[in-house]
Amino acid sequence: MDIDDLRTGFTYVLLERVNPEKNENRFYYLAWQQSLFAEGAIVRSYGRKDGQRRTLTPLPYPSFDEAWPLIRK
Repeated sequence: MDIDDLRTGFTYVLLERVNPEKNENRFYYLAWQQSLFAEGAIVRSYGRKDGQRRTLTPLPYPSFDEAWPLIRK
């Protein structure tokens, strides 16, 4: 599947890597959400599913079309 197929109706993507033998239980969350100060913002969060997680500062964008290259990357 090409990631550009996800563009229509995109709200978020959740990537997970679980391997109990290597003690891996990780996730990465990327979302397009409405914002008070711009059309929307890219929200990113990552960490261990069963422990610490980190949410990065939202990146505001004037439109989804302008944000798409970063989401796609």
